[in-house]
Amino acid sequence: MLSKPWPGFINAVLGVLVMLMLVGCNTQPQATTAESMELIKQVYTACNTKNMERLEKAEAKLKTLVDQQVISEDERVEFESIIAQARAGQWEEAQSRALSFAEAQVR
Repeated sequence: MLSKPWPGFINAVLGVLVMLMLVGCNTQPQATTAESMELIKQVYTACNTKNMERLEKAEAKLKTLVDQQVISEDERVEFESIIAQARAGQWEEAQSRALSFAEAQVR
């Protein structure tokens, strides 16, 4: 006898869960500067091409930006994590994370 209200309730709960997942799943930090946006491109390109030389250049650029205090701590952690993943030979995963990082900037 409770069958009629349940489908509407379940749909409402599922809708809320989907919205929470969409909002809560974006764990990427926000890029704070144009330099950070450029670094995202460099890291993505290095991973996409599996090019260690490009990755090293991106890593050097990251160090410079950190030394100059141009990027946030969250950005630094994300970049270092992506670079470490690429260095470990997980190029595709690192590329995916770099792309996700870039896509998170379009809000």
